Amino acid sequence: MEVLIIAIILGWVRGGRLANLFQADIKGAPLFFTSLLLMLIIYNSLSPTSHLIPILYLSSFLLVLAGIYLNRDLPGRKLIFLGVSLNLLVIVLNGFKMPVTENLLLWTTEEEFFASSQALTHSIMEPGTRLKLLSDIFIIPPGFFGSGIYSLGDFLLYIGVVQAISSKMISEQRID
Repeated sequence: MEVLIIAIILGWVRGGRLANLFQADIKGAPLFFTSLLLMLIIYNSLSPTSHLIPILYLSSFLLVLAGIYLNRDLPGRKLIFLGVSLNLLVIVLNGFKMPVTENLLLWTTEEEFFASSQALTHSIMEPGTRLKLLSDIFIIPPGFFGSGIYSLGDFLLYIGVVQAISSKMISEQRID
């Protein structure tokens, strides 16, 4: 959510209009919505032991990558594609779960983490975790804007999204 706020503010500062964003031609929108739907199913409908979780999680990422491919002319698409791809790589190499730094336990207990829906798609790092530098290791503590734990892929993705949204807000097809 914070990324959208930043993107819209940047778009306004650059002289853009929100109405331009609503008129932007986004190809393959059903792919993005289906990806979101799959994530909602994972987090709200499935048992933690469901064998469908890795399949739906992988499918969600592949749908997003296909949607990005269809929007090859979108500003920021290379960063978005790279960010999603890096996240997908780490997830696939770590049993279809995004590893999270053990520093997460500074704000929550292990029991709370495993009881949360995040445990369906995330795991706490272990010695055998692959590509730790691409995992969720960057922390913005609770109480700060954008608090959470992020990966390098997340940051690349977010920068690309900010670039895409703010650029679409200042498109040449302005509504006066």
